[in-house]
Amino acid sequence: GLAILREWLVPHGARPAIYGDQRQWERLAADQQPFFQKAFSRASAGGLTDWTIEREWRYVGNLDLQQVPSDAAFLFVPQHRQALRLATFSRWPIVVQPVPSGR
Repeated sequence: GLAILREWLVPHGARPAIYGDQRQWERLAADQQPFFQKAFSRASAGGLTDWTIEREWRYVGNLDLQQVPSDAAFLFVPQHRQALRLATFSRWPIVVQPVPSGR
C-alpha cells in the first residue's frame, strides 16, 4: 500500500469523505458528490455496516505520484522480502506491516 501525508494531499485537492444518507446525497452540489459515502449499509448477515469509522479521505482524478516527495509518503508491505524488492527503486521509505493472523 501507499500512505501519503494528509498535509501534502490537502493543498492538492484531497478532502474528507462526506458521510450521509440518500437525502444528503441529493442536496450536494455536483462537485461535492465524489466525496460522498453512505454512512451505513446493510451487511449480508442482516446487520448494518458503519462506514464512518473509516474516516476516509478522497482525491478526485488521477494523482501524479511522481509529484509526491520522498518525505511525504511511505510504502507498506506485509513481508520483509517485499520490502527488500521495492527498496531498489522506491524513493519512499518502506514499512513492513504484517497482516494480522486470521485474515
